[in-house]
Amino acid sequence: MSSLKKININDLQLGMIIVKCNKAGIPFNEYGKPLSNLKYIDYLCGYGVDSVYILDDKTNINTNSATEDCNTKQSEDKEFYISAEDDINAVEVSKAIELVQNLKNQFTSSMEEFSDGRSLNVQMISMLIRDVISVSETNPKVLAKILMDENVSHDDYTHSVNVCINAVSLGRAIGLNQSELYNLGIASILHDIGKVRIPKNILNKNTLLSPHELTIMKKHPEFAEKVLRNYNSIGNNVINIILQHHEYCDGSGYPSGLTAKYISKSAQVLAISEAYNSMISFSNEFPRALTRTNALKQLYMESGKKFSHDIMKTFIKIIGVYPVGTTVALNDHSIGIVCEINQADQAKPKVLVIDKHDHNKIKLLNLKNMKNLYVVKAITNIEPDIIPNEIFQAFIKNRINAQI
Repeated sequence: MSSLKKININDLQLGMIIVKCNKAGIPFNEYGKPLSNLKYIDYLCGYGVDSVYILDDKTNINTNSATEDCNTKQSEDKEFYISAEDDINAVEVSKAIELVQNLKNQFTSSMEEFSDGRSLNVQMISMLIRDVISVSETNPKVLAKILMDENVSHDDYTHSVNVCINAVSLGRAIGLNQSELYNLGIASILHDIGKVRIPKNILNKNTLLSPHELTIMKKHPEFAEKVLRNYNSIGNNVINIILQHHEYCDGSGYPSGLTAKYISKSAQVLAISEAYNSMISFSNEFPRALTRTNALKQLYMESGKKFSHDIMKTFIKIIGVYPVGTTVALNDHSIGIVCEINQADQAKPKVLVIDKHDHNKIKLLNLKNMKNLYVVKAITNIEPDIIPNEIFQAFIKNRINAQI
């Protein structure tokens, strides 16, 4: 039997599941997931949070089996109401989820071996990138959809994979050819490889970097070049994209302060994808992660300055004004979870709407067909038993069972 338990913020342990803070309006995307990094404690403390509510399993809250049993039971309790015309292809989404999980597992394993002194497995990474390109070709929307619970990176490897997926999707949308997409994919997943030469005390710092530390951190694109020159199968095009992924159109970037006409289109794509994922992630660069919607607003404000305006418009079209996974408040005071973007009208996505009286009853609504129902705003402060990722996963499982 699971219930909520209030504990002091400093008593949090890895594996605990935070469902609510004692302060409202905290932009925190880790609700409902086993705590994976104790750095999130500092993040919450920075917002003045001193206590949280956790999911308390009386048997053992920190065991994976207890969490899985609890999630399974909660998933089985949910009732979904879907009209045939509004349904999504859950089998397709599930296949993509499996692909991306495989990508993350293999890339993480390869990078851990590389960190231990072994050679980088370029052949394996190349095969994975070709799989991502293939999926982006057959269904360009599905990759962005499956990043729902992965936007907040738990480590550099997850961050790199997320950046890669968004970059390849964006690159295809702006018309890059197959060769350009391949180079962009390799560059995207390896864009932070130069950080292996950054001192651990800087990489693992929980707070903002000092000016001196930031200067060292900004050398990682140049360090990446030195690392990758040792691999003949990685060409100059890939290395140049990595060298330029922190260059900005207005010349304010690094390491060379290039302006737009000297920055490759692929590097401009990577710059946007990397900035977005960094903004919604917890890091010493962004110790207070933004919500997905606020990150897009921030990026859009910088389009035409740091970032290409045209590429930025395409990126927002792919991700959506309310990206998949965003919890939203509707005008009838109900709460919904965005599960698919409407490209023709970004303000009218498909939403899993939660019954106000019974949170286990959830209806899939296509807001483009609802004249009197619309999104008011994205929200972060939701009731403890509403866990967006859990609801989305239960929904996908429900639809797979119905569709196979």
